[in-house]
Amino acid sequence: MISKQTKVLFLAGIICIGSALTWQNYSHIAFELTHNRGEVKTGPKENGGWDPNALWIHQPAGSDFLLLLGAFALLFTVPSLIGDIKRSRH
Repeated sequence: MISKQTKVLFLAGIICIGSALTWQNYSHIAFELTHNRGEVKTGPKENGGWDPNALWIHQPAGSDFLLLLGAFALLFTVPSLIGDIKRSRH
């Protein structure tokens, strides 16, 4: 039997990661719709070779936090699930 704590951790992890990925995708699409000109690049700007036709997309900071929170929730789900399996065998 899987405990309630394991189920909650798993659902929280999935919801956080799904929300973060949706948020990143939506912000990327919204940025492209409002600034539909030139080449779109992601990541940090390089030190040299400034390109005036390139647009840089920065991911929202909140989505990075949600990804991290979801990853930790899923990470803590694994030991909880292992403990549930060991308890059910005894």
